[in-house]
Amino acid sequence: MGGFAVLLLALSATVPADLETGKKIYVNICQVCHGERGDGQTFVVNALNPPPRNFTSETSKKELTRSRMIRSVTHGRPGTAMMPWKNRIAPAEISAVIDYIRYEFMGLRE
Repeated sequence: MGGFAVLLLALSATVPADLETGKKIYVNICQVCHGERGDGQTFVVNALNPPPRNFTSETSKKELTRSRMIRSVTHGRPGTAMMPWKNRIAPAEISAVIDYIRYEFMGLRE
């Protein structure tokens, strides 16, 4: 296998397969509350209590496991404005948007 093929194989193993789908879902659904940069700094921040999650914070990076994030998107978060999306977004799309958030805003490459 040539060097270029090895590089492509290595990159495909580290980049979630469906980032483009995840990005589209994030922009269309999540961005209004969580912001363009995933930092929760939007016009709704002062209207929501608690404010939307800042995915870029060190606390979020430590606390938010992938499974917890999937659970939050699927079932919502009681006591917050985070509503359940299980009836509007397919499980594969939920996984895609979580992978996008973790990759793009949290810098996690798992």
